[in-house]
Amino acid sequence: MARTARRHFYTFVFFALFALVFTAFLLVAGYYYLAGAPNASLQSFTPGLPALFLGFMARNEFRAWRAARKTEARLKAKAAAAAVAERVG
Repeated sequence: MARTARRHFYTFVFFALFALVFTAFLLVAGYYYLAGAPNASLQSFTPGLPALFLGFMARNEFRAWRAARKTEARLKAKAAAAAVAERVG
């Protein structure tokens, strides 16, 4: 069964929220790395790496949400046209 546009939207918001949280880890690690903190190394960036994957997943869900929304609108228009044709005909 196809997922509704609403479910795609909620999944997109969920992924986008967590992508932002992990992006904050990347930004903080980048700040300390560029500021020359003694314990900052490239390994400091690893907690923020899920932001990349979550960002791509959020983008895919956003695209699926738009496609589902268009499909639902097309089906509603088709049903409305059929109802009008039935009343007229």
